[in-house]
Amino acid sequence: MRMTNNSFLFVGSYAKLSEPGIAVYSFDEDSGESAFLSHVSGIENPSYFSLSAEGSYLYSISERKEIEARVYAFHFNKKSKQLSMINYQKTDGFSPCYIWLDKNRTMAVTANYRGGNINIFHILEGGELSPVSSVFFYEGHGLNLLRQEKSHPHCIYTSPDEKALFVDDLGTDSIYTYNNENEFLQLVNYKEGMVNLRPGEGPRHAVFHPNGEFVYLLCELSGNVVVLKYKDGLLTPVQYIGTGYIGAAGGGDIHVSTDGNFVYASFRINAEGIAVYKVDRGSGKLSMVNFTYTESHPRNFAISPSGRYLLCACMNSNSIQIFKINNQSGLLTDSHQNIEISRPACLKLHSFDMIKAR
Repeated sequence: MRMTNNSFLFVGSYAKLSEPGIAVYSFDEDSGESAFLSHVSGIENPSYFSLSAEGSYLYSISERKEIEARVYAFHFNKKSKQLSMINYQKTDGFSPCYIWLDKNRTMAVTANYRGGNINIFHILEGGELSPVSSVFFYEGHGLNLLRQEKSHPHCIYTSPDEKALFVDDLGTDSIYTYNNENEFLQLVNYKEGMVNLRPGEGPRHAVFHPNGEFVYLLCELSGNVVVLKYKDGLLTPVQYIGTGYIGAAGGGDIHVSTDGNFVYASFRINAEGIAVYKVDRGSGKLSMVNFTYTESHPRNFAISPSGRYLLCACMNSNSIQIFKINNQSGLLTDSHQNIEISRPACLKLHSFDMIKAR
């Protein structure tokens, strides 16, 4: 018998109700190979989801413009490799595009892009979602009248201790701050801790550095990455950095390498690919070291738990491109082990130990 270094790969796609919406694969951390395990249909456009800490529950938005926009709860059986739906609830806001789940699996929060609000859902025993318990609305607009005509919440994330929660608003160039010290979110006049970014940036996704001192925020409209210092529940911008002469825009997703030495950001306009930035461990600031071109529309991506691979959902190419990561230089190399799948939009990896006979 031998132990293999494998992960579960969950893939969400833009799909009709009758089409496979979420697929599950195994991913081998040693070889970079993947294998299809199962899929579920009956959920429309599961373009973003979150996994519980132990990997047994998956909570997905259904990105719809109509009042039928929903959030779904699934249970994942690690033995059968199957997802089964628990229940769903309507979101009080159109076009949900992001869902955040707390570490203890007591609540889920959705960002509703066209609704201009976030929703809080209680998670009940057995993983079931309650109806919406609280709704927070935002007002205002930004410099870009085509994309920033109103509030467009796009990402939700917390400090490592989960005492502070942040909401990126692409429409108003703002980051809203909440106190999360109680069981469920308490609104503490979010404008007191609000971060106002430069006009026209269009903040999209953000991620904390493993040391908990810095946040890296990708702006969809400007193509900049904003470095923010975190202290005592507040964020302060310390750097704006783009892709230089490449001039990439249409930021999609952003992640920090497992060792904290590099930041990766995907772009979909002017240049389709992933920018690699080196982290200064003292100041947290970035310097760009490389731009790797990908297949069409690199939307969401994930770094494998071992830190050895980067998997990129290239939506318009109907494929997941798999890159090897050089941990010394941060550079990416195409492994040419693509996963072919229709319109992939969200990737999540979760480790597991699989026993195989020789």
